[in-house]
Amino acid sequence: MNLVVLGATGGTGLEVVRQALQRGHSVTTLVRSPHRLKPFGGQITVKQGDLLSSADLKPVIQGHDAVVSAFGPRLPVSRRGRPSPSTIRRSADERHGEDQCPG
Repeated sequence: MNLVVLGATGGTGLEVVRQALQRGHSVTTLVRSPHRLKPFGGQITVKQGDLLSSADLKPVIQGHDAVVSAFGPRLPVSRRGRPSPSTIRRSADERHGEDQCPG
């Protein structure tokens, strides 16, 4: 399965990436600090950007089977700049042309 992992540089995100690789999944991440994922070498695709930006997020999730979010902001994030789960879901739905996301 082709996965996008958001929040991949945090403790939970790093574990999600490890387990996804162990299970044979292809992993792409969208992170602000790519250097934190160097231990994975060429095993994952790392895209640099801001997951709070729809312009950065939308092209990264295109072509993937699922988005796994381990995002947990360390600092308060303004509600205005944060993509809601429904925004992420709409982007995924647009990719498929129909509602294929659970929930």
